[in-house]
Amino acid sequence: MDSVAHIIYGDVTVEVPIVINLPKEYNVEDFELTTKISLKAKNNIDLTKEIIGEKNLYVKKQKNTNIYKIGSSKDTKRINRKTETMSTNKYELIMCCPGSQQLEKRLHKLYENKKIDGGGKELFRLTNEDINKIKEFFVKIRLEKDRPKAGVYCCNQIMDPETKIKSYCNRKVSNDTRDFCNWCLKESSEDDIINFVS
Repeated sequence: MDSVAHIIYGDVTVEVPIVINLPKEYNVEDFELTTKISLKAKNNIDLTKEIIGEKNLYVKKQKNTNIYKIGSSKDTKRINRKTETMSTNKYELIMCCPGSQQLEKRLHKLYENKKIDGGGKELFRLTNEDINKIKEFFVKIRLEKDRPKAGVYCCNQIMDPETKIKSYCNRKVSNDTRDFCNWCLKESSEDDIINFVS
């Protein structure tokens, strides 16, 4: 029986797919889930702590504005830097998770209508709703225990048609700016990979 559970991490609620297995003597078709399943985490995830040794996708907020920078880097000094190159504006790191330039580009595409003119490719005027959606995505990535190392192995999830269970592709990626291998990029549509982000 397929369903979803709501996992609560601090102020973020993430919806995750679950599978409920009944004993063999019960026919799954005879049952339906009547209550919402919620799990509350014992510990919070600190989204401002970068994952050392991996590429990190990050979001920084320009102080006293609703302008955000979405970028990626393996350099912890760059991730935590308070001022950006060619700018006197102060930025604060609000969240990061494992991820490389391909996921960064997908987020850029998702919010391209909110890009700031003259702000380069990484600056966006985002709402609290947008930030909460990105935060949910980042928490989902942080929750994934067996997620491949960003920029080293493909993190595309492939559904087994028989078991309906998703697992990571795990093929090596061609360089550390990638999150997806060439095979997954050829076999998946742009929308499938954007849906991975959204």
